[in-house]
Amino acid sequence: MTDSVLKTRDTRWDLAAEAVAVKIRWFGVIIGLVLVETRSELVANQTALRWILALGAAYAVVDTYFSLRGRVLLQRLPLLVSLLEAVFIGLLCHFDSRLDSPFRYYYMMSLVSCAIRYDRMSTYVTCLLHCASYSALALERPVFEPGSEWTFPLTLIVMLWVTWASASLSES
Repeated sequence: MTDSVLKTRDTRWDLAAEAVAVKIRWFGVIIGLVLVETRSELVANQTALRWILALGAAYAVVDTYFSLRGRVLLQRLPLLVSLLEAVFIGLLCHFDSRLDSPFRYYYMMSLVSCAIRYDRMSTYVTCLLHCASYSALALERPVFEPGSEWTFPLTLIVMLWVTWASASLSES
């Protein structure tokens, strides 16, 4: 294949991947709002969750703006984005129901988004940051409630698997 055909194919992949990443971000904001508003009796601090999700929506607006112009927000700083997402998701879990929070699945969405946007090493480092963030929640309440003792290790295992699978698929 000629270089121009390869460059066109790479550009189309990048634009498609960026569109998917932006949709993942918006999906997270919308589902997050539904979770906060429909589970008010189960969350630790509904007001804090609303503010955190408002911040996430603001970021999604800026990310969408960049995407519509064919660019990736903070493209040269993927680990900064990963760190911010690890803190963001950790706070969502903290102000919800901690380790058992449905927001823990946002770690997986973030890992898939990272894998399709950035290189393999960034995806693996992101996984480490997310595992550290989720582990901090476990340290906050070291005694697991009956019936949820498997939540922590299984979530870490799923994070590792999603990282491996999404990084492998995005490079093929």
